[in-house]
Amino acid sequence: MAERNGAVLQRLIADGGVVAAVVLWWATARHLPDFVLPGPAAVLAAMTRFVTDPAIAVHAAVSFGRVVASVAIAMVLALAMAAAVRSAVLVGSRHRGMASEIRSSS
Repeated sequence: MAERNGAVLQRLIADGGVVAAVVLWWATARHLPDFVLPGPAAVLAAMTRFVTDPAIAVHAAVSFGRVVASVAIAMVLALAMAAAVRSAVLVGSRHRGMASEIRSSS
């Protein structure tokens, strides 16, 4: 029984925190223009448009494609730079090895 009461209390605290955050958001947004801080109703309307308007979905897909392409380009460049550094280190170690052999033979 105590465990159930503890779980209910935790749930009330969590839900109360969400409700308090939304109320604080609403109270703050009332005094600011929508372009600075839109209220919960404006955000809900925008989210509804996002789901129902196909043009927004197309723009979101294009943006997602750009992000994926950017990450792919960054990974290719990072791998190329890592390979260049690794080969430079290997070449440098071979030259250092030859230099010490030349010095020891003379």
